[in-house]
Amino acid sequence: MSLSSKEKGKRIVEELVQKFQYGYTEYKNPSYNETQLRIDFVNPLLTALGWDVFNSKGAPQHLREVIQEDTVNVEDDGFITKKKPDYALCVNGKRKMFIEVKKPSVPIDIATDPAFQIRRYGWNARLPISILTNFDKFIIYDCRYRPSFGDDVRVARINTYSYEQLILNFDEIYEQFSAESVYSGKFDETFSLEEQRVEIGR
Repeated sequence: MSLSSKEKGKRIVEELVQKFQYGYTEYKNPSYNETQLRIDFVNPLLTALGWDVFNSKGAPQHLREVIQEDTVNVEDDGFITKKKPDYALCVNGKRKMFIEVKKPSVPIDIATDPAFQIRRYGWNARLPISILTNFDKFIIYDCRYRPSFGDDVRVARINTYSYEQLILNFDEIYEQFSAESVYSGKFDETFSLEEQRVEIGR
């Protein structure tokens, strides 16, 4: 009996978690950088969730499922500047969520700057949610709340998974963030853009 895509994905994540756990001290060292993390862990994690990271389907650029170093316009003190989220996950040319990656030595669960960064990307692109990860943590932010510099890191945070919880909660994560979920419409049902965007403190 062949394994389903979801079952295959879970096995990949189990291997990633075991690898991260085994080399935890090495990966948490500041010398282990973001680029290496993306190659070793984030790309395989997205693949496990069914995303075509390397465009094996040969889709034209505007129809790729995963765009690395995408561009989004954000407002800075009244000026528009271009920023580059690490990943944009897309369906039929439409962005669904951004993923921003930091190296494992960055404590993204308590550091305010990375949280503000991913929330600002998602808000300006009018996305319902986006993800911040260093693989040690996998954090979901609600991007329908306007970010303000200096916000507490917990503002608009939907959920945080430790790397061990990626296995324990794999079914939940797959149901919410997999390519299958997005293509089926479940993602849009869970994270509706029809809900009002909120101007916090305004």
